[in-house]
Amino acid sequence: QVYKVLKQEAEEALSCGQAIVKFNLAEGHERYDNSASFHEAGYDAFITGCVFAYMCDAVGRRPDEFNGHLMMFRGLYNFNLLGDDELLTKGTYLHIKGLKGRGVQDLQDSLQVVLKDVAKKHQNCEQLPTDYEIKWVDDDSAFAIFSEKARELVDMVCAETEVTGANGLNFTLGEHWFAASNPDADLPPRKRPRLS
Repeated sequence: QVYKVLKQEAEEALSCGQAIVKFNLAEGHERYDNSASFHEAGYDAFITGCVFAYMCDAVGRRPDEFNGHLMMFRGLYNFNLLGDDELLTKGTYLHIKGLKGRGVQDLQDSLQVVLKDVAKKHQNCEQLPTDYEIKWVDDDSAFAIFSEKARELVDMVCAETEVTGANGLNFTLGEHWFAASNPDADLPPRKRPRLS
């Protein structure tokens, strides 16, 4: 259905004189243009490619910008087979440990308590961030990803709770957690093994 909707939108745009993404089918596969041969390898590949090209066009990106990239649902990284992996979300990462048996709401409530406590102690702290993203690492830890504007507050949370923790949680700056979890960090970048 997604392909049909995108194709219909493209045909409407073309009738209005707008430039659209066009596809050329390989000889012998012309029937894919007007059929629904689901789960036939060639057809599935064709539909996937069409949807990808339509979506790239919709967000103003060229398909070759994604060469070698694998996107993982709920992942922290875009895996780049041609270079260094990239974090999906830019910002200030706060690693939170001690979440086993807790749900998302408990995590958010506990985090808000900690943020408020730290902000009260430091009057020069800006307004509390309410917009942050939670990315789970495993059943006991997650990242809260804040905008760069919240960096000072995140630093203070880590400094305040480093020894004792808070609400049963332990907090670490994201870059410290990434460095500690990367045993090859001291190797020159081109010498790091690509696979473990």
